[in-house]
Amino acid sequence: MTQWFQSKVTRAAESPDHPALLGHRVHHRQGGMNGKERRRIRVHRRSQPFEASVPVRGEGTDAIGTAASTGGVATGPNKIVLCRRGHRSILPTGAAVRCSCGLALDSIRPRPARLVETPGSQKGVPLPVSGISAPHAFAATVSALRAAGCVFAEDEAGLLISEAPGPAALADWVGRRRSGEPLEYILGWAGFDGHRIAVEPGVFVPRRRTRLLADEAVGLLQGGRFSAPRIVVDLCCGSGAVGAAIARRDPGIELHAADVDPGAVKCARRNVGPVGGRVYEGDLFAALPPGLQGRVRVLAVNAPYVPTDAIRTMPPEARLYESRTALDGGPDGLHFHRRVAAGALEWLSSDGHLLIETSEQQAEGTASVVAAAGLAVRTVHSDELDGTVVIGSAGVGAAGPGTSLA
Repeated sequence: MTQWFQSKVTRAAESPDHPALLGHRVHHRQGGMNGKERRRIRVHRRSQPFEASVPVRGEGTDAIGTAASTGGVATGPNKIVLCRRGHRSILPTGAAVRCSCGLALDSIRPRPARLVETPGSQKGVPLPVSGISAPHAFAATVSALRAAGCVFAEDEAGLLISEAPGPAALADWVGRRRSGEPLEYILGWAGFDGHRIAVEPGVFVPRRRTRLLADEAVGLLQGGRFSAPRIVVDLCCGSGAVGAAIARRDPGIELHAADVDPGAVKCARRNVGPVGGRVYEGDLFAALPPGLQGRVRVLAVNAPYVPTDAIRTMPPEARLYESRTALDGGPDGLHFHRRVAAGALEWLSSDGHLLIETSEQQAEGTASVVAAAGLAVRTVHSDELDGTVVIGSAGVGAAGPGTSLA
């Protein structure tokens, strides 16, 4: 490194939707794996060994082989493909397999390398997604990350180089990443709904699947005939990603957010404040101003729903670095869903809606809990986001659990 990379990484790496910050963590906020789950497993840049019995799905740009039970490290030549549903997969060359979404190999098309242009590079020359003006330094960073088992070493190297203020900081960041620290904590932000969300060590990192919660909330707000003020509460807000996303898409709302973790509250204020929201610290509804009772139009909840005994099966990045308070949902994962459902009617307006993120496996249990609280229930699932949300509506009359696809 004769100088600190004149342009560092291509500015494409600055996008909050950069591949290294998107995707699905292995069984995040869910329990152990059964046979179906093992087939559908979606792997998101692990720096620690994990078990997988299917090819690793990812966003890399060159050789990363099929994951073995000893870890997700490159093991041989492969090709990168994109199925018709838009899922990117890394498949061993010549392997007759299916995409993890179930599409057969004959429904999969090759994914071409991205062409990028950076100062010092020849226009039109295929480069890694995170092409840089100092290829040798980039290669060294990639090599260090690969040696630690980082599946998406190229993408992560690009982001680290792009964000680091200098060579010394980069060396420190690479060391932290090699030790297993989540990339989002090192960078200080995570990509969510097209924006950067500030995150700090210990605070729950927003997952891509949670975008379904924001999508459904915005759809209800824009599809209803609510009179002003349209009050939205982001309960168990963590970093405040959901509330901030809703407010950006529908600036006319009055946003309130709450979490029991002081670190999460501090972080959420950085994300919710700029969109005009307020953040409170406390246990569920006890944190909210009493004046909101009976006036909330949308209550969006991403409460912990990992069964206590299943936390040990979670990826190290979540299990070792995220607060247990943000993960532990009690013996069956539904402890907080029961508490929220029990108090929701007191806070919802006569035409308000309760939205709870859950897992596909736990959806029936969550829906039953919400229906028992006197709300009309439907369940929404998105194959694209691999997300599931149970919606309970007031003023409609209690109904049995229903299901719809996003």
